[in-house]
Amino acid sequence: MIRRSCWPLILLLALTASAGCQRLGGGVPKPQQEEEIRSELPEERSPPPPQTPDFQPGNLRPEEYAAEISALETVARTSTANDRERAEAFRRLALLYLAPHNPARNLALAAEALASYLKLQPAGPARQEGEFWLALVQDSLACERLLQQQGEKTREKDAQLAELGAEKQRQAQKFAALEAANAKLKADIEKLKFIDLSVEKKRKNFR
Repeated sequence: MIRRSCWPLILLLALTASAGCQRLGGGVPKPQQEEEIRSELPEERSPPPPQTPDFQPGNLRPEEYAAEISALETVARTSTANDRERAEAFRRLALLYLAPHNPARNLALAAEALASYLKLQPAGPARQEGEFWLALVQDSLACERLLQQQGEKTREKDAQLAELGAEKQRQAQKFAALEAANAKLKADIEKLKFIDLSVEKKRKNFR
């Protein structure tokens, strides 16, 4: 009976034989034996491919967004980049335009970048996720435009109210001026009455 401590040696000899070397004793392993030996050996796994760091636009400083956007636009618009590289560039551009810390945050440009990304993205989960994000950005863009329109109407109304307020102030000034002129006329009339009475009294005295 073969001891368990001898199994590593047997496996080593089997590996040597499978590489084309003759085992001790001049025997040649049978194909069935080689299959059994291979099934007992641990499977060799290839090392995983190196992974690139995730794109994190939130870690950028506000002053870094413009340079990052410019670099990605160069990749997205160049004819030498393949579709996969251009699609990734458009995806990252959309994230940069949506980043809350980006001083030039722009929903319209984010929607354009996502639309360009979807044109280059084949059908699958990634495309479905991109379509979902594009719908959200378009809804947000519609709300933003509605708010802008409401803001413009509010500013127009505020300007009209300000003009009405200024007109009211001008009318009040005119009314005050008329009141002052009316008061002066009343005072002048009273003076004229007094003078008239004085003149009439002197006239009676001369008779």
